[in-house]
Amino acid sequence: MIVKYNEIVRKIIIILILVLVFLPTHLSAANGYKKDIVIKETGGLKRNPSFITLTVEDPNLSNDDYILVDKDTKKEIPFYVVEKEKGKIKIRFKLNLDRGEEKHLEFRFSTGEKRSILPEKDFSFVNYIGTEFYGISFEKIYLIALKDSDVKVTNKDGKLLFSGKIKYGHYERIDLASPQSFHVVSNGPLMVTVSSIGKPGKNLPEDKSDDDITSIIGTEGFFFTHSDIFVTSLFDNNFVRVEDSGGELIYKGTLKAGETFKKLGLYPSLLYYKADKPVLIQYGKFDDSSFTVITPYLGFLYGYSFGEVGIFSFENNTNVLFKGDGKTEKFNLNSKEFKLISYEGTFEVNADKPIIIYSLGKSSNFGGEEIPTHLGFSSSTKFDFVTGKISFKYSKGHKRLINVLSPEGNNSVEINGKVIKPVKVTLPSLGIAQGESNETVSLINVSSKIPVMVFETSNHTNREIFFNLIPVED
Repeated sequence: MIVKYNEIVRKIIIILILVLVFLPTHLSAANGYKKDIVIKETGGLKRNPSFITLTVEDPNLSNDDYILVDKDTKKEIPFYVVEKEKGKIKIRFKLNLDRGEEKHLEFRFSTGEKRSILPEKDFSFVNYIGTEFYGISFEKIYLIALKDSDVKVTNKDGKLLFSGKIKYGHYERIDLASPQSFHVVSNGPLMVTVSSIGKPGKNLPEDKSDDDITSIIGTEGFFFTHSDIFVTSLFDNNFVRVEDSGGELIYKGTLKAGETFKKLGLYPSLLYYKADKPVLIQYGKFDDSSFTVITPYLGFLYGYSFGEVGIFSFENNTNVLFKGDGKTEKFNLNSKEFKLISYEGTFEVNADKPIIIYSLGKSSNFGGEEIPTHLGFSSSTKFDFVTGKISFKYSKGHKRLINVLSPEGNNSVEINGKVIKPVKVTLPSLGIAQGESNETVSLINVSSKIPVMVFETSNHTNREIFFNLIPVED
């Protein structure tokens, strides 16, 4: 989510799942300046956590003394500075919002107040709920409405793939005749999931090997699964309820931190979940080649491993602690380093700097995921990550594919690293650059002139792809 302020427009309202009202209220220059912000939850969901990205523009914004305060509680809200230049600052902060709750905040600057500085990991989070998405799909697109929404989907050529209203708690499936890039816009909050699990035009997995897993972290929402779910609580004493869209109960109970509830063999369906505290939900179709990329919450994560856990570090001197049943490892990673740990079952990871966690199956990884930035955003001009595993014993000819999507035209893109051949191209709007790697867990570098999205898949795109798209802004 992003809100911009200028002196001409007195009020700006942006509706996603939240409403932000940004009102200018200037104090005298001697006492500094302040801006009032109103944030209201309008999507009918409990948002815990809710990470908000906000851009403030003001000609008086020129130094480093700024602070964000909750006007009702008088407490400071720590934030991370994403970008800063003269007269403009982009910040990211965390709020907890109940259904329909309204928060009144105040952004103050040039007052002499000093803000609290929290580690970068506390602001790293992927929010899969949004109103605008760019993506690629090979067979199916699932549009899941978290509020009655008017939705439009177009492809690279401007062809209309879908246009219509999707009701709250319902989904629409788009069946594609061929792999393609697409753009989704909505006037209400959505989740967008792409899949090539199951026969064309159907939701049911074709056979046991037709598998992949994706994930979300939250306290309330909907998600579509082909068969299986693994719900792991991030905190103690967490009451969790999961039911299908028809209201049939799948699970109700209290979970401890690190405790996992799993249900296998469900009929393909849209499910609803609600928890008192954040949970990690891994879902899709589970077998031996699952591939999931997860950004931890506040630098830690309880999750479920299907055979191996991979940890990728964005920064030097990152301290990591891994705990599993009867297994503990402490280690240090530098920037772009990756460690693979053989383990199946519920695990815990703690890190003091931003990382990405790969929850992998025992065999090759045929699945796919959108690769987030270190803060959990969808787009950037630079990406560093590793690909999934390749099993040369069971997967002759298996390659990992790096797909780079440009939302804008005339964009120069490069794909380097452990690729078969470096790629350097200029992309049109919704154009895709594709690189290949035949090395297991290979380090990849993507750079571009204009921000791009990156998707890591395999050359088995007609069978085992299942992942959520990250919205343009959160």
